[in-house]
Amino acid sequence: MEAPKKTNTVRKIVETLEMEIIQGHLKPKEHLIETGISKRFGLSRTPIREAMRVLESRGFVVFLPFKGWRVKEVSMEEVREACVIRAHLASLSAELACQNLTSADLELLESILCDMSAALQFVDVVAYFDLNV
Repeated sequence: MEAPKKTNTVRKIVETLEMEIIQGHLKPKEHLIETGISKRFGLSRTPIREAMRVLESRGFVVFLPFKGWRVKEVSMEEVREACVIRAHLASLSAELACQNLTSADLELLESILCDMSAALQFVDVVAYFDLNV
């Protein structure tokens, strides 16, 4: 019975820290102190460590021996590579989705695109990101 609760706890920590990194609240190279994070979430350090390992596997943080966890700094080359891969995946996804597209699906996509344009106009990065995933 404890496994789902533990998994949900780690997932919430991961989601929160991930969004803070994406939104820029946690900056590249920023030191992430386990004890501080555990106090913030009101948890022991064990789920914090598990969350950090998940974030590391996703490329958001790095562990430096004798220094601890840091927000990963992303190079321009990594950004370029990610954009190229994402563009190819988006193209393939769109091609496959069009094979089964209904008029209701098209209306929903048009609505999302309109909302994304509005988010860009108001420089609402969080809203744009949420609509784009």
